[in-house]
Amino acid sequence: MFKMHRALLLFAVLGAVAPVVAQSAIAKSALVIVVEENQRGKGDLQAHLQDLATSDSGTIRNKAYKLFMDRVGEPLYGRYLKSSALRYWDHAVLLTDDKASFKSFVHTLEQLDRQGYTIDVLMDIHGSSTFTELDNHTRKSGPDKLGFTGPSATPAQVAALREKDLRLNAVYMTSCWGSRFNDAWLQAGARAVNGSRELNYYVLLSPIVFIHAFGRGGDLAAASRKAYEAEANLLNNDVVDQALAPTYGRPGVARIQSALSSERIHSGQSVRAACYESITTSPGHSEHTGKAEHDPGLTLF
Repeated sequence: MFKMHRALLLFAVLGAVAPVVAQSAIAKSALVIVVEENQRGKGDLQAHLQDLATSDSGTIRNKAYKLFMDRVGEPLYGRYLKSSALRYWDHAVLLTDDKASFKSFVHTLEQLDRQGYTIDVLMDIHGSSTFTELDNHTRKSGPDKLGFTGPSATPAQVAALREKDLRLNAVYMTSCWGSRFNDAWLQAGARAVNGSRELNYYVLLSPIVFIHAFGRGGDLAAASRKAYEAEANLLNNDVVDQALAPTYGRPGVARIQSALSSERIHSGQSVRAACYESITTSPGHSEHTGKAEHDPGLTLF
């Protein structure tokens, strides 16, 4: 319920903010946004509702939350991210639900590249790994995977994108163990990438802050750090303790608190968003195009 309360509160605040259309002076910048955190609400809606009607009191709350988030929460959240992105990037694509498969993601990158766009990527999806350096006894759920809809993606599949010679600029991931894919994204042709060291619970506010910080001209590392710190301040120890202790107990909360300290890992160059720097031909042949002029828009971040 803690996540639901946070989500509902945030959606209520964001719903009052009118989207602002970008006024970019530089064409051909795109942000691809992938949002898929919960696949348990998919399929026939009537079947889900019948399941809820026959569920016992111990499971109905969790099932209702997951159904709400998949059918309502993710689409609304994704559309807000897209409308925010259009303040800065010339084009934004939202992939969620069935469109958030790795196959659809790759097709979208290829299509944008053919149209001449320099591409940034924001991924708010699950990740897993068997690797850990943190002494917090977290459950390992590997191997290294990014949780697209349907089959997950491996580092080898991501690295294989290099054969497509895409105009990839920067990749930002909220996925747990996202940094395990940093090298793969660089091999794929991205100029810079930022991912979580290990477990990451900062997946709701941080993408919003990141879009504004990166879109306004901050480099990838600085924008990622600002986004991380913003949600860390929201999810302080007292809040997490009160929300999770009844379910996980004090030892469980201690392990989660340790996981929350899993910092961001930056790899590659110091780059700004595609709306400030374009890749004119193939990866490695980039041209700095200067700062775009944008409506300052929302000043919360």
